[in-house]
Amino acid sequence: MSVIEMEVRKPIRRKVTRYGNSLGITIPSEIVQQSNISIGDEFEWFITENGDVMGKRVRKSEVREEVLDIFADILEEDAELLWALRDK
Repeated sequence: MSVIEMEVRKPIRRKVTRYGNSLGITIPSEIVQQSNISIGDEFEWFITENGDVMGKRVRKSEVREEVLDIFADILEEDAELLWALRDK
């Protein structure tokens, strides 16, 4: 479905926030669910002629979300050990 064919829905607003040295915007759960966005998906960002920013998913993650969750848990639990191994 093209942007022109899309049903017009009420806009959802988000504020830009700081994440470390970067800026970011969270994706509302309604959009995540309806578009099947998951951790690891890749997006391209475009600036239109009038200065609007538009994003487009270009690659769906090939890693199951539960695998990423397990990996994130391991990183959190063993962060100190992993940092020590980095220098060896």
